[in-house]
Amino acid sequence: MGALLQNTVFGKQKIKPNTFIGGVSSSLSTPALVATKLKIPVSRIKSFSIVENNIQFAVIGGSYILPNLNSGPFNGFGEGITYYDDRDGLVTRVAHSCFRNSDSTPTLLWVNLPNCTIFENYAFGGCTTLQTVNAPLITTIGQFAFASTKITNVSYNYCTSVADSAFAGCMQNTSVNLPVCTTLERNAFLNNSKLNTVTLPNVTTIGASCFENNPNLEYVSMPNLTSIPTGAFRYCPLATFNFPSVTFIGSQSFRDNAAQTIFYFPELLSADVSSFYGTKATDYIFNKLTSCANYAFSNCTNAVNINIPKCTQLGENSSYNNVFDGIKKGCSITVNIFLQNNNTNTPDGDLQFAISSRSALVNFTL
Repeated sequence: MGALLQNTVFGKQKIKPNTFIGGVSSSLSTPALVATKLKIPVSRIKSFSIVENNIQFAVIGGSYILPNLNSGPFNGFGEGITYYDDRDGLVTRVAHSCFRNSDSTPTLLWVNLPNCTIFENYAFGGCTTLQTVNAPLITTIGQFAFASTKITNVSYNYCTSVADSAFAGCMQNTSVNLPVCTTLERNAFLNNSKLNTVTLPNVTTIGASCFENNPNLEYVSMPNLTSIPTGAFRYCPLATFNFPSVTFIGSQSFRDNAAQTIFYFPELLSADVSSFYGTKATDYIFNKLTSCANYAFSNCTNAVNINIPKCTQLGENSSYNNVFDGIKKGCSITVNIFLQNNNTNTPDGDLQFAISSRSALVNFTL
C-alpha cells in the first residue's frame, strides 16, 4: 500500500490516516462529503474519523489534484478550514481557486503539500490569515495564487515562474529567494510593505510594476536581468542592488528612490521616460548609455554628476524635453560631442536649459 501504514486488527487491514483537515467537521462530516469535495470516488476514502472540529482520513489509490472549488456553495475548500495537511504527499497540484477566500471570515493558517508542483491561479488568493505553505517542490505559481495572504517569506528552490500578481498585497512578506526562477510577471510582488530583500540569481524577465510600492525594499540582486520595465521599483528605497546585465530601464522604474547615492549600470544603453525621476542620488554613471527619454533625470535634486559620455540623444528631439528639469544647480553633465551642435548648430535644447537654468557644467567628449 505504498506509504500507507497498515495493521491487522481482527483479520482486517487498518489504514493509517494520511490527510488531516482542520475546522471542517460540521461541513465535511462523512466520507461521501469529503469525496465530493475532493472530486474522487468515495471508495478512495478510508479510516475516516472526526476529532473535535477536525477530520482525518486516508486517501488510497495514488496521487490526486485538489480541485477547482470556485463554483461550489462557497469559494474555497471549506467553511472554517484552519489547515490542510497532506502528510504522505499525494497532492500534485492545487487547482484554480481551490482555497480562495475560504469563507466570509478566512481562517486558513497553514498548508502542507510536500509533493505539490503547481499552484494554479487564485489557489490561496484572499486567504488573509494564511501564514505558512510547505511545498518544497513547487515549480509554477499562478496569477494571484497568494495575493493578500500573510506569508512571511517566499522561498521555493524549484520554482521557475511566478505569474501576474501572485504575491500582490502580501503585507507580512519580508524576503524573496527563488534560486532557479527565470520569470516574474507584472505586479508579482506589488505592495509587499515589509519586503526587504530579493535574491533572484537566474531571473531574466520581470513584468511592469513587479516590485512597485514596497517601502522597505532595500536589497535586490538579479545578475541576469537585462531589462527593467515600467515602474518595476517605483516608490522603493532600494539602497543596494545588483543589475550588472541591464541594458534598458523603463518609464519611472526607479521613481522617487531616496536611498540610492550612486546609480551605476555598466551595460545600460537606453533609459525611458522619467526612468530616474525624483531620485536622490548624487552620481549617475552610465558609460554606455546612448539615449534617454523625456524627463529621464527630472527632479534629481541631489545630482552632482551625470556621466553619460556615449549619449547622442536627449529626449524625443533636439529641443527642450525636460530631461534635466529640476536637477541640482551646478551639476556636472558629461555627454557625447554630437550633442554640442545637433540643434541647428547649437547645443541640444536640454543642455541649453541645464546650462542657463540649472547652472550646469556640461562636458562634451568623443
